[in-house]
Amino acid sequence: MMRVNTYLSGFERVAAESIVNENKGRDSILSLVPFCTFTLKDIQGNIKECTFHVYDDILIGDTKTRTVKDMQDIDRFFLHVKGGDFYLAQRRVFSRIMPEYRYFFEANPVK
Repeated sequence: MMRVNTYLSGFERVAAESIVNENKGRDSILSLVPFCTFTLKDIQGNIKECTFHVYDDILIGDTKTRTVKDMQDIDRFFLHVKGGDFYLAQRRVFSRIMPEYRYFFEANPVK
């Protein structure tokens, strides 16, 4: 239970690098399959859906990040809150809410 609490506490203090609503590629980026999607429900019952697209996959074009194990190679994400803003977010800030599955089960989990 401790790891679950630690994981959930990671959502308390996450912030994006910048808001990039004016990004000319926004619609094209959002039409791509995201790296991951989070559906978050706060204690008031409000639901937000957030999609993450790997920045380098889009800029370089031939890079394909597929799993959480690939996280070490990611620098930034485009992050979209459905019905809201479009952000540029740093992996080092968001990696604590994207652990590998085994994090929850191993004696000494990978962070």
